[in-house]
Amino acid sequence: MSEINRIKETPTISRNVIGETAMSEAVQKNNTQSVPEYFGKNVFNLQTARKYLSDKAYKSLSATIKDGGRLDPDIADEVADAMKNWAVSKGATHFTHWFQPLTGTTAEKHDSFITWDGLGGVIQWCAGQGEALPFRDASFDGALAARLLLHVADPAAVLGELARVLRPGGRLVTMDWDFDTVAVDHSNRELTRRLLHWRCDHYGGNNWSGRQLWRQMTAAGLSSVRALPIISVARGEQDSLTLSLLRAAQVARDGGGITPGEHDAWVAELRAALSTGCFFASIVYFIVIGER
Repeated sequence: MSEINRIKETPTISRNVIGETAMSEAVQKNNTQSVPEYFGKNVFNLQTARKYLSDKAYKSLSATIKDGGRLDPDIADEVADAMKNWAVSKGATHFTHWFQPLTGTTAEKHDSFITWDGLGGVIQWCAGQGEALPFRDASFDGALAARLLLHVADPAAVLGELARVLRPGGRLVTMDWDFDTVAVDHSNRELTRRLLHWRCDHYGGNNWSGRQLWRQMTAAGLSSVRALPIISVARGEQDSLTLSLLRAAQVARDGGGITPGEHDAWVAELRAALSTGCFFASIVYFIVIGER
């Protein structure tokens, strides 16, 4: 049976796996590597195809995989030859094609912990303690901790772990708000200050975390530390800061920081401003970047 006929008989090909070699030895699990490092290393995927195919054939094949259409018969011979040469380079002694239709509508257990990167590789998802990350030293080129450190008991320990798993020259980006920078357009300045200060000091973690990131990153041994303040503005009822302010009034009332009457009056003015399009509030987030 010719190569083209075999392709025609299988109208759907895998979106993620084009072909796989029959290796002389089974691939053994390497516990010293992370999943993205070894996943698909013996699979002829798009990253491999780019190295073995002409630009025209690669674009056609890539479009077939991503759009779910038929493989163009005009490139069948080139694809088959590329897959054979790749398999031989990997040590294969016997070779066959197996085009398996995968719809993507179901997932096996291991698929629930990974995300396809679109090129035949994966991004691994895992959960762990920030104070004891489940990765070896110098594993990553970058790390991000957004709205995290304000909620942990020991930010120094978490930052130490994030720095540990970075490769030399790797970059750590942190971001937290500073709730004491909240500005609200309200007629009752004294009540607004009292309400916001109570919320800042008694609810939702370390609400000064944003202003502390520079010091903490420097203490963690990171270099070239720099900060970028970002002002977030709220104008609408469903904006996250607006919802946070309404929640702040509620917890301040429930915690005794303001009276129920003060709560009702303060919220009523906010809702009136929202209804007329005159509401305004803002908060500063601090993005702090450092290098290993």
